[in-house]
Amino acid sequence: MKKYENLTSGEKEEIKITVCASCYTAACWHGKLYCDKYEHSDIVAVPIYYLERYNAEHHDYWGNDIRTHFEMLALEDRRAVQLFELTGI
Repeated sequence: MKKYENLTSGEKEEIKITVCASCYTAACWHGKLYCDKYEHSDIVAVPIYYLERYNAEHHDYWGNDIRTHFEMLALEDRRAVQLFELTGI
């Protein structure tokens, strides 16, 4: 895990943060500052680069240690992602 301040521009395009699909904020997804659509919204993993450009919240809401979306998934979910990437189903 790396600190946000130490990320390269390439890492900011590669590393994704899980956010609310309606407002694109991690604060909503973590239940700190809900948006108007949180009850019916899904979540998405968005590259840090785009979140910076969207500028909806301070990076402190993303956590002090940045992890890839893959690192945050539960083991069974990671296996499902790997299976999908291998098979496409």
